[in-house]
Amino acid sequence: MKKKEKTKQMQKTKHSLRHKITKFMFLNSSVSNLILSILVIVIIVGAMNTFGMATSNIIASQIVGELENPMSIGKFGKKSVENIDPDNEQYQRWLNAIGNKFYFNMSSGFVLRTEEELMNMENFEKTDTEGLTEVEFVFVEIDVKETPVFSTLPESMDIENPENNPLGTHYFYVSEQAFRNSLGENVGTVRVMFNPYILVSITFILICIFIFATLLSNIVSFFISKVMAKSLTNPLKELQLKLNNLAEGDIESAFTTEVSLKKPMLEMANLASATNLIIEKMRDYAETLEDHRVELTAQNEELEEKGTHLIRINNQLESMNVQMKDILDNVGQGFLRFDEDLMIHSEYSKECMDIFNHNITNRVFSKLIFPDDPDQGAFVDELLVMILKEESAMTKLYLPLLPDEVCLNDHIIEIDYRLSKRDANKKSMIVILTDITEKRKLEAQMDKEQHILKMVVKALVNRTMFIEVAESFERFMAEGIESQWQFAQNQEENLQYIMRQLHTFKGNFSQFDVVQLSDALHIAENQLLNIIRSEGSCNVDSCLDTKALMSAYDHDINIIKTYIGDDYMLQDDYFLIEKSRIIEIEYKMQTILSEQDCKILLPEIRSLCYKPIKDLFKMYPDYTLKLAERLDKTLYNFEIESENLLVDELRFQDFSKSMVHVFRNAVDHGIESPDERVDAGKEMMGSVKCLIKKRGESVEITIMDDGRGIDLERIKEKLTHSGYGPKQLDEMSVSTLLSKIFDDNFSTKEEVTLFSGRGVGLSAVKKEVEALQGTIKVDSELGKGTTFIFELPLEGKTEIEAIVPMHLMETLANTSADYLRNQVEGHPITTFTEILKSKKIELKQLTALVSLKGVINALIMISVNQPMAQKLASSFLIEINKDEDMEPYIEDVLAEIANTVLGNTLGRLDDTSEFLHMGIPAIITNNGAYVKYTNAEILTFNLQYEKYEWSVHMIQIESNYIEEESLWQE
Repeated sequence: MKKKEKTKQMQKTKHSLRHKITKFMFLNSSVSNLILSILVIVIIVGAMNTFGMATSNIIASQIVGELENPMSIGKFGKKSVENIDPDNEQYQRWLNAIGNKFYFNMSSGFVLRTEEELMNMENFEKTDTEGLTEVEFVFVEIDVKETPVFSTLPESMDIENPENNPLGTHYFYVSEQAFRNSLGENVGTVRVMFNPYILVSITFILICIFIFATLLSNIVSFFISKVMAKSLTNPLKELQLKLNNLAEGDIESAFTTEVSLKKPMLEMANLASATNLIIEKMRDYAETLEDHRVELTAQNEELEEKGTHLIRINNQLESMNVQMKDILDNVGQGFLRFDEDLMIHSEYSKECMDIFNHNITNRVFSKLIFPDDPDQGAFVDELLVMILKEESAMTKLYLPLLPDEVCLNDHIIEIDYRLSKRDANKKSMIVILTDITEKRKLEAQMDKEQHILKMVVKALVNRTMFIEVAESFERFMAEGIESQWQFAQNQEENLQYIMRQLHTFKGNFSQFDVVQLSDALHIAENQLLNIIRSEGSCNVDSCLDTKALMSAYDHDINIIKTYIGDDYMLQDDYFLIEKSRIIEIEYKMQTILSEQDCKILLPEIRSLCYKPIKDLFKMYPDYTLKLAERLDKTLYNFEIESENLLVDELRFQDFSKSMVHVFRNAVDHGIESPDERVDAGKEMMGSVKCLIKKRGESVEITIMDDGRGIDLERIKEKLTHSGYGPKQLDEMSVSTLLSKIFDDNFSTKEEVTLFSGRGVGLSAVKKEVEALQGTIKVDSELGKGTTFIFELPLEGKTEIEAIVPMHLMETLANTSADYLRNQVEGHPITTFTEILKSKKIELKQLTALVSLKGVINALIMISVNQPMAQKLASSFLIEINKDEDMEPYIEDVLAEIANTVLGNTLGRLDDTSEFLHMGIPAIITNNGAYVKYTNAEILTFNLQYEKYEWSVHMIQIESNYIEEESLWQE
C-alpha cells in the first residue's frame, strides 16, 4: 500500500531535476532574449530617428555650405545665390553636382525644369537616374527669398503638418537651415528630411533580423540547456541510486559503498562528500541503534518479566483489596470518609447502606445522623470544620464533643472518629459506624440477669430478713386494700403515713436488688405526691395503683422461687433447697456477673451448701474403736478435735472417705496388742487422735497414734524385692522412705487379711490428696508411734471460672492443640508458648478472622504459615495429593478449621451460646504485614512443630473498630 502511494506521488512529481534545469535555463534564455529584443527594438527605433535627424542636419549644413561658398557662386558671376537665374544651365549642373555628392536625385528638385528639359540640356549628365528616382534617401527643398527654387519632396509629404503623414511624426524630421549672402543676410532656406520610408524599412529589416537571431539563440539555448542539465544531473545518479538503496531497505549495500562522481563540479563533489559523511554517520548511528536495539530487547524482556511480576503483584493487591473490601463489608461496621467540605466520599462500606437505607455519596454527614435536628447538625458541622483545619491545635479538645451514639431507624449506632492524613497538608475524617442495637439488648438482658442473680443471692443468704420485709409488705398492702387506704382520720396524716411506709419498703427492698418492685414503689410515691399537691381532690384508693404494686411484688417473688424453690417463703428456721439449684446459681453468677460482684457474692452462696468439716469425720471414732475391739486391741475413746470450719462437702467428700485407710492402718499396723504394750512399758490401752485446724487458706488434718511406729528396715527390704539397689536405698532420706508407703501395691505385711495387706489403701489416700492439690507429711518413730499430716487448700483451682478473656484463650489454646494432635496427621506439638499480652500482631501468610460478640467483644485471628496451611489442607482433603491441586482450597480449609476450633472452644465453655455470638470466618493473605491496635488488649499464643507454625490472637475491643492509619503496615 505504501509502495503504491509512493509510486503515485512520484508520478505526480515525475519532472526530473534535469527537466527542471533545462526548462529553467531555456526560460531564462528566452526571457533574456525577449528583454534584449525589446531593448534592441527600442534602441533601433531610437537610433533610426537619431540617424535620420543627424543625416538631415549634416546634409542640410553641407548644402548650406555649398550655397554660401563664394567660389561656387563666383562661377556664375554673381555675388549671391538669389542673383542667379534658376534656369541657368550651369546653375543646374552645379545643383546636380551637389546631388551627386550627397547621393540624392536633384533632377526632380528643379521646379523650373522638367526632367525631359534637363536631359536635353547641353553637357547634362544623369547620374544613377533609376536609383535616384526609385529610392530617394533624403528630400530637399531650397527656398530663395521664400520662393522654392528646388524641392524633392513628394506631394504626399506635408512638411508643415507632419502629423498628417502616414508614417506619423517619429521618423518625420526636417532639418531647416538658412543660408546667407556675403553680407550676412538671409537669402533663403534649406530644408532637408531623411526619407522616412527608408528608416522604417531599415528598422523593420533590423527587427526581423534580430527576431530571427533571437529564435536561433533560443533554439541553441534549449540544446545547450539540455547538455548542461545532463552534465549537472548525471553526477547525481549514483547518489540517487545509493539513496534509493537506503529507501528500499538495502542498508548494507548503501553503507558499504561510497558515492564517487566522474568529473564532478565543486558543489557536486562537496555534495558527494557530505553524502558519504552522512552515510558514514548513519552507519555509525545504525551500529549504535543496533546496540541500543539489542540492549532495548534485553530491557524489554526484563520489563516484560517485571511487567508479569507487577501484574501478579497487582492481581495480588487487587485480590487483597477485594478481600479487605469483603472484610470491611462483612465486619458489621460502616466505614466512610469526608474532607473539610464535609461531603461524604463515594467509597464507603456496604454496612452504610444498611444503616442509612440510601446512597450517601456527597451527602453531609451531620444531616445523615441528625436529619430532624438542624441545630445539632450545625453544631456538629462547626466542630468538624474546626477539627479538620490544617493547623488546628484544639483537635483533642473538640473530638470528645462529637456525638458517639445516635438512634437511626430504631437502631442504636455507635460512632467512632479517626483523623487521617493522606498527605502532609490535608486531613480527612474517617467515621466508623457500628450497629450496637443487639449489643445494647444483650447488655440490657445481662443487666437484668445480673440484677436477678443479685436479688436471688441476697434473698437466699439473708432469707430471714427478706421474708420479714416481704411479710410486712404483704400485711401493709392487705390492710391498705381492706381499709381503702385509710390508716388515720386526718387526711394529711394518712397520706404522710402511707408515704413513709412506701418509702421504707422501697429502701428495704432496694437492699435486696428487688428492681421491679422498687420501681413500682417509686411510681407509687409520685402518685401520692400528686395527691398531696392536689390537696385532697383525689383519694388514695382511686389514685394509687395497687394492682401494679402487687404485680411487681409477685413478679419478683416468683423469680426467687424459680431459682430457689417454692418452700423459700415458708416461715421456718431452716428450709430445703436442692444443691443442684445452688450450683446452677453459682455457675450463672460466674458467667454473667462482674469479677468484683463474684468476689462479694460467691462466698455467700457457696456457704449455703457448706458443712462443718468435723461432720465429714464424725463416724471415724466409733469405727476405730469397733475395729480395735475386733482385733483384740484396746483404745481410749476419742473425738474429732476441730475448729468450727465450714467446707464444701462435695470437694472433700472423696478425701474424707479415703481416711478410713489411715484410721484402719493406725489400728491394724500401729497399735500393739495389750500384752505387747505392757511388755514395751506402755499403757495397755492405745491412743488415736484426729486434729483439724485452719492454716491460712488451707486446712490441716492430723491423725496420730502411739503404736509401734513404721519400721524403715522393713520398708527397705520391700523396696529391695521391688528392684531397688543397696546404694539407692542408702541415698534415700527418711521422708523419702516413709513416702514409699503410699505407692501402689506397697505393704509391709507378709499376709493379706480382711483389713490390710494388699498395698492399696494408702495409695488411694495419696490420689485423693493430689486431686485436691494437697500435700502429705509422715512422721514416725519406731516404738513410739506415727503421725500423718494432710494439708489441703480450702478452695480448689478447678472450680468453674467466669468467661474472661484469659480463660477463653486458655480453652482456645487447648482446643487448637487437641485438633492438631488428633486431626492433622504426623503433627505432634513440640512448642506451646504461654499466653502473652502485646500491642502488635505479626501475621503469617494466611489468616482467618472471626468476630465474637456478647459478654466478650473480640476479634479472633488464627494465623498460619504456608507449610502449615498446606499440611492442614492435605489432612482435610484426603482425596487430593498434589500441592498445586490443593492451592485453590487452602483458604476455604482454613476458614472451616477456624470455625470448627472456635466452635469447639465455645462448646467447652458449656452454656455460652446465650452470651457469646461467633461471626463468619473471613480469610486474608499477606506477607510480612502486621496488625496494630493502640486502644485494645491483645492476647497471643503460638503452637509450633518444626517448620509448621500456628498462632492465635485475640483482640479485645470495646466497639469493633479498626484504626485505619495503623492497621496494615509493612
